[in-house]
Amino acid sequence: GVVGNGSNAYWTAGISAIGVCSVRIRGNRKEFGSIRLYQFGNMVESLPTPTKSVTTTHMRIIHTADVHLDRCFTGAGMSSHFGNRRRQSLRDVFQGIIQRAKEWPADIILIAGDLFEYERVTRDTVAFLATQFSSIPNTLVFIASGNHDPCLPDSPYLTETWPENVHVFRNPDWEDRKSVV
Repeated sequence: GVVGNGSNAYWTAGISAIGVCSVRIRGNRKEFGSIRLYQFGNMVESLPTPTKSVTTTHMRIIHTADVHLDRCFTGAGMSSHFGNRRRQSLRDVFQGIIQRAKEWPADIILIAGDLFEYERVTRDTVAFLATQFSSIPNTLVFIASGNHDPCLPDSPYLTETWPENVHVFRNPDWEDRKSVV
């Protein structure tokens, strides 16, 4: 959609929302608190944090999906200049998610499908992602591929070297926790 008006108007990126959630782990029980939904960078919903003080481990998770880096916009009758601006907008929003992970700080980023467009992904985009993930070495990044970025033999998920904090789920089967972390 369009945000703003006049010369300040800009197209928002394809990422419509990210959810940010704090999780307290107590033994085998997980208590969720500080649940917030951000849409286009603005908090649109916040559930209250439990008032009871809990001195346990916290886990902060950022979840996003459908980023669609390197998406083609010219097929929709848009000019190449417009498509380039939109693709840059997608990168800017993703960079904002990484910045949020640094500031918060997040323990985990979960990317649930369609991080990029498999048929159009460039080496520059792969390098951009590697740089972004490297900038948050203390945050684990879990990537599940989607229908637009399937984990095929020639996919960057399998052919590129990712930073140590990145784990790509390579098949739809459950993976043992020891092999992930």
